[in-house]
Amino acid sequence: MSNETSDLSASGFTHTNTDLHIWAGKIVEEAKNYFSDEKIELSIWSYIEQKYEHMSCDIRSTNNKDKYITITICAGGEYRLGEVSRGGDIEVHTMTEALHVCGIISQALECPISVGLGGNEVNKEVLEKPLGEAHTNGRINLWKTKD
Repeated sequence: MSNETSDLSASGFTHTNTDLHIWAGKIVEEAKNYFSDEKIELSIWSYIEQKYEHMSCDIRSTNNKDKYITITICAGGEYRLGEVSRGGDIEVHTMTEALHVCGIISQALECPISVGLGGNEVNKEVLEKPLGEAHTNGRINLWKTKD
């Protein structure tokens, strides 16, 4: 496996690590086989665990919320491309590279993409509305007008 970081410059020209591209292709093939003709969507959200940055890339059926493939990407400074089996766990050099591989997958699958979570906010100061009794989290305020 090449440890060469993908070159993702501000010019918009990219030089994607070949092994990373092959791995993404395996995910695309698996998703096409698993979902067949179902409509799918891709959701990307990030988190920090044990001081490491992660990105989750979830491919879901729009008709069956229990049918999904999850890819977990860690920005660990080196490559580790795991096995592909209903998704997979990988390490890439940077979060920029993680977003790049998610973009490749979403373009190949020609599916809508959403970024970020909005329904699990715990900071009461940024919530859309006050939490109900016994609720620990709610929707974040996204400055939408109420009808």
